[in-house]
Amino acid sequence: MSGGSPAGPSREETVDHEPLEVLVDLLCEVETSLSREKVREVTAQVVHGRARQRRIALELMASPQVLRTGLSPCAIRVGTLLMMLKRAGAEQLAHPKCRVCGSELVTYLHRRARDWGCGPCLKKPETCASCGDVRAVRTRDRHGRPHCERCQSRDSDPTEALVAVLAGLEPALNRAQVLAALEQTARSYARRRQVAWAVVDRPDLLTGQGASAPVPGVLRFIDALALAGARAVIMPPCPRCGNQCPLKEPVDGQRLCASCVQMSRAVPCDRCGKTKPKNHRDECLFLISAQWHDVCRAAHW
Repeated sequence: MSGGSPAGPSREETVDHEPLEVLVDLLCEVETSLSREKVREVTAQVVHGRARQRRIALELMASPQVLRTGLSPCAIRVGTLLMMLKRAGAEQLAHPKCRVCGSELVTYLHRRARDWGCGPCLKKPETCASCGDVRAVRTRDRHGRPHCERCQSRDSDPTEALVAVLAGLEPALNRAQVLAALEQTARSYARRRQVAWAVVDRPDLLTGQGASAPVPGVLRFIDALALAGARAVIMPPCPRCGNQCPLKEPVDGQRLCASCVQMSRAVPCDRCGKTKPKNHRDECLFLISAQWHDVCRAAHW
């Protein structure tokens, strides 16, 4: 008889209960320059939540070569994780690379489906709303229509109109404070214009109707104005539960809090039969077919 100790649980068994540790194990098998604690710290910052950590761990278990090649197809979160670990000093892990031209991606990942790459390679050409040619999109107008480099958008800058709206709503705020609040809504000028246009078209978004905001930057703008001392602006409560909490994704045209968004996606659990938010997707234990079961949190734990 063999006197060896019994083998521990496999990764497939562990990933359900300790997805972060399995994910760190996979990364540390390749990366030896960073300490395990540093890898865990960066991973936890990039991959939030047990369900997402589980999905990414399963993805890397199925395709571990992406850690050495940096090439998609793979979940965009894996590319972001590689980028952040390289910034933290990782040496053995690969930089994420453009799927088309192979260039290393250091600052930003563009995505098309499960492929990541650089902007020139992955940005899909569209029909310019001005000239009608199919070209790379340079800007979009206030209605979201694309314009090429040659035409661009002829819409006027909405910044001054936004300052005028805030002057009537919050006379105590000066122009510099309004523009500073707008700067905090998004990194790109195009997205900041979207916020400005949304508020100019509907000033009531700032006074309680923010749940109808067409872009999430409007809610960040309200937050920034409140921090600057605005009194008339109102951070809207969740339209479904009424709680005063951050609003997330839109459901039926209204942005809801995270709990209500989750409840809006509830489905009948295949194990307990109750309608609850999904915890994860669990493979049929009998493997008779390719059927996958929706498993609620209570039934799983």
